[in-house]
Amino acid sequence: MIYVTGDTHGDIERFKSSGIHKLKKGDSIIVCGDFGFVWDGSNPALGVAGSGDVLSGIIGAFLAHGEKPLSAAMNGVILHQTSGRKAAEALGYFTSEDLIEEVGRNR
Repeated sequence: MIYVTGDTHGDIERFKSSGIHKLKKGDSIIVCGDFGFVWDGSNPALGVAGSGDVLSGIIGAFLAHGEKPLSAAMNGVILHQTSGRKAAEALGYFTSEDLIEEVGRNR
């Protein structure tokens, strides 16, 4: 399924269809605004307890370092999902603590 987030420049009507829903972790993202961004992040391995908390922490860290919110969110999603994929390849099952370690290696 495709998800849309970002600035729609007030033209929300063009996104009101049965194929558009709210963003959830692990889904494909399309950011609309002054530019386009597509990230296919389907990764069922991130279904571990606490992985959403890890994502929030990553985004918060990017914000604390001065990134704009949209940039922090996009970079956070990429780092989170890349780290989750690498943790799954290396460990099979992993915990959120393992994910944090992998984020540190991939930053």
